Amino acid sequence: MKRLTQILAVCIIAVLVSCSKETPQVNEQITDPTSLRSVLESATDHLCDSIVVVDLVSSTGDVIGLVFVGNTDDELVVGYVFDAGYEPTKTYLYAGDCDLIPMGPAGPRFKDFPYQASHVPGTTLYAYTISLDDVDECMCIVAMAKFNIIGPGGHVSGSGVAWGEGTSLGGILGAMYFEYCECID
Repeated sequence: MKRLTQILAVCIIAVLVSCSKETPQVNEQITDPTSLRSVLESATDHLCDSIVVVDLVSSTGDVIGLVFVGNTDDELVVGYVFDAGYEPTKTYLYAGDCDLIPMGPAGPRFKDFPYQASHVPGTTLYAYTISLDDVDECMCIVAMAKFNIIGPGGHVSGSGVAWGEGTSLGGILGAMYFEYCECID
């Protein structure tokens, strides 16, 4: 049921964004699910027909949400959607040349990723918007999240890291990347 809800959320995002003519909310942080619709309705242009959706997988192998990537005529949109019971504390994003992913001996140096955001408790969705002028037509996406596990009563019962599922980058935290090419309508 969780997976169906997530897929439905991504479909709603695509439909609402394609119907809008307003200026986008950039890097919007959602804590109240009812506010999701108003944020998405403020997006510009429309996402191309091709949206890539991958699981957001913790370093222990648990699926804790999903990552979606699409683009408008002018912007790349990369969003994180978290399952119930998981909340991001910080997200990191690299979108660019596969050969230029910041790497160190233990894996990707996510603190050197060009896009980063801290999140307030209760966040369930976060989206980055990046000008298409700043990325290649085809690129590697490395989407990483630090997260808290929310237990009974809303208390933090643990934490971890997760990556958008794809090809292994090696290292100690299960780092992965996936590829995305701009879609042009």
